[in-house]
Amino acid sequence: MKRKNRDSLSKQFLLYLIPGIIAICILGGIFIGWLQYDVQYKRLLNKGEERVDFYAGIIDEALWNMSENHIRKIIYVIMKDDEIEAVVLKNEVGTIVAASGMEFLDNVDSELIFEKPVFHKENSERIGSLGIYFTDKGISKTIWENMVIVSSLFLIFVVSLSLIHLIFQHKIIIIPMRELLAGIKKNKGIFNAEVLPVPESQEFAEITESFNDMILFNRQAVKNLEETGEYLRAIFDTGSSLLCVVNSEGFVIGWNSVIAEYLGISRDEAEGKHFWLLHPVLKRYKNYLSAVILNSSKFYFSRVIFDGIANRIFNVYLFPIKFGRQIGLVIRMDDITDLEKKDEQLRQMQKMEVIGMIAGGIAHDLNNVLSGITGPVSMLNHMIQKESYVDAKKLKSNFDLISNSAKRVSEMVTHLFYVSKKKEPKFIYMDLNNSVRNTLKFCKNSFDKSIEIKAEYPEKNAFIKADPTQIEQVVLNLLINASQAMTVMRENNENKGGTIYVKVDKVHLGKYFNSIHNADPFNGYYHVLKVTDEGVGMDKETVKNIFEPLYTKKRKKGGSGMGLFSAYTIIDAHKGFINVDSEPGVGSSFFVYIPVAEGKEFTDKDTIVSNNFHKGQGNILLVDDEPILIQAGREIMEILGYDVITAKNGQEAVDIFKREHDKIDAVVMDVSMPVKNGIDASREIKSIDPEVVIVLSSGHTQEHVFEQGNVDEVDTFIQKPYTMRNLSDTLHKYLKK
Repeated sequence: MKRKNRDSLSKQFLLYLIPGIIAICILGGIFIGWLQYDVQYKRLLNKGEERVDFYAGIIDEALWNMSENHIRKIIYVIMKDDEIEAVVLKNEVGTIVAASGMEFLDNVDSELIFEKPVFHKENSERIGSLGIYFTDKGISKTIWENMVIVSSLFLIFVVSLSLIHLIFQHKIIIIPMRELLAGIKKNKGIFNAEVLPVPESQEFAEITESFNDMILFNRQAVKNLEETGEYLRAIFDTGSSLLCVVNSEGFVIGWNSVIAEYLGISRDEAEGKHFWLLHPVLKRYKNYLSAVILNSSKFYFSRVIFDGIANRIFNVYLFPIKFGRQIGLVIRMDDITDLEKKDEQLRQMQKMEVIGMIAGGIAHDLNNVLSGITGPVSMLNHMIQKESYVDAKKLKSNFDLISNSAKRVSEMVTHLFYVSKKKEPKFIYMDLNNSVRNTLKFCKNSFDKSIEIKAEYPEKNAFIKADPTQIEQVVLNLLINASQAMTVMRENNENKGGTIYVKVDKVHLGKYFNSIHNADPFNGYYHVLKVTDEGVGMDKETVKNIFEPLYTKKRKKGGSGMGLFSAYTIIDAHKGFINVDSEPGVGSSFFVYIPVAEGKEFTDKDTIVSNNFHKGQGNILLVDDEPILIQAGREIMEILGYDVITAKNGQEAVDIFKREHDKIDAVVMDVSMPVKNGIDASREIKSIDPEVVIVLSSGHTQEHVFEQGNVDEVDTFIQKPYTMRNLSDTLHKYLKK
């Protein structure tokens, strides 16, 4: 900071001292003059009395014996006194006999006029009068001379005293002060200052000691600040989060070592530049800067995958930071890839646990469904062997029973795949009602028969943005938990079973409700899934810990404590939350809140199935290692009007296609086969003829198949067991193109 030019203490002292001395001398001289004037005036009055008496005694003889000329000489002698302005001698009748200085009579003070009657010495007869007129001019002159003398003496005294004081001040004050200032200037600030030597004078010794104490204190304060700064920098740099701090204009002012390592940009390269220009990862948050700075808004983005950082998943937080009078933005990115993998492992373990729990029910239900196939088949076989004519109604009835049973088996297997498969979450716009219906259908076929499930759905679709697999897992976990609360959790002497009530609804929650659940209050609307049971219920301590991992009251009965924890983590990832209301001996209610998916047009993708099948023509290469499926597929396609060529593995299919690719319009091929699988065979066939239609089929789900490798060459997929309906629709759709 630029310093103003200032006068030294001595100079300032002299600037004040000199006018002060002059003023004191003048005022002192005036005061002394005033006192002298009063004294001199009284002296003049006494002198006037004495002089007029003296000269009156001389002049009384002169009036008789002396000539007029001689009298004038006496008056002349009287006038030699500087303090006498005029002399007037009058006779007995008042006529002026002799006078001097008459021209000054008008200026004479009346108190200084002294008149004395003159009497005859012998007979005491009045013979005239003598008037002497004094002036104070002599007094003023005397006073002025005295004032000059006194002022000079006073000036000499004061100047001498001031010089003595200046010498004392210079030695006692100025020199120690300059030494103190020189020490401060030499050290260039108190934070880096050296301890100063202590002078002898008490006052400056105390000042210097205080200054030295301040230096020592500030040294320690600076050391503490440096240690704190190093500690904070260590936290900033060594934490697991990627941190970028920017000011209100978007310039980077903080860049930790973690983000430098991830993005390959050093702190020196990043600081002082606009953050959105540094890396595509940061560019997407440019538009949030003003909202954070102006409104102190906070933003949270979960499970973000960046193009510039391969195979990593992040949670991203944007929030304001204050430093001094400024407000900046902090971009914090947490790498949750390892946590996601562990959570996925835990969820997969829980899925396996669920499958284990329901395996018995599935086996029982499969046997029941298979009875619906083996029974009609045996009856049809009997009718064909024993009867020459088979009633068409009976034939259709048995075939319908076989078809429905096969469909139920297919649904059960598909859902079992769906529950057990391991894949990355895929958030899509979906109807919560459909997920609940699918899961309920599965549970009704596998739960204990003493369990009744009642469901209630809203009139409109309950659209959410979610991963269908995870949502169905949550619903399944809650339903299994409710089922067990009414069966295995009951004592042996208690009745098993009860009713599970499931309801889907739409609610609006206030900001306070959102805040206490750390929910995203983007609009306050949620779809809520309520699952209520009539089971054993839970006490407050159990409810408090119910979502903790590995916490369970069913340890002796096969519980792992992962079901509700898995449900909680899934719903939290969907920006929702779960509430529980339970009472021992009455039952429990679980409330799952998931944000409503607003602002997107939804259409019902369900199509109306026609009773008519699409007929077609062309040559189809059917590839499968199962003879039964080859036979069934050939018969279906021939009924639909197609000519069929068969192969029992992928290599045979490639060889046939090389020879006859000009005649083949489409290939329907299994995925898992010996010699060469369907995916590899599809790739080779497409290299021969890129225009040929390839339809993959598998008993696994489409997601499971597509995870096995690159399937860009495949046109579409059919889930086994395929039927006349899906083969008819698929071949008609793609061959028509």
